Amino acid sequence: KVWCGYAAFLFVELGPLFTVIMTSKKGNYPSEKGEYTIMIDGNWSVYKDAIQIVNGLESSYAEIDACINNLVGLSINSIDTHVTENRLSFYLSGGYVLETHRRDDWWLTVFRNEGKTGIVVFGL
Repeated sequence: KVWCGYAAFLFVELGPLFTVIMTSKKGNYPSEKGEYTIMIDGNWSVYKDAIQIVNGLESSYAEIDACINNLVGLSINSIDTHVTENRLSFYLSGGYVLETHRRDDWWLTVFRNEGKTGIVVFGL
């Protein structure tokens, strides 16, 4: 499952999904979580066959939703760090690449979800 949150934060749910009850000011609602969740700030892009198709900072929410729906069900083939260019690339099946771009306030966090709680595995 891939979904976009407030301020174009991107969430990627990995592994089998399970339902948890979330609480907000509007009340309780069910939400699907994966075994792990990758949370990326709005500074990300998705490429298909080396062509950028969406950018978290510049694209509209409609464009982002249309793009991330194509990512659901894909596998991560590899992850590559580009230290000198301050970016991290997730190479996905189907010719897609999800790329994060580091800036001073950039962050990426991976949570291990256990029921209703998450444990931070690492944050960059």
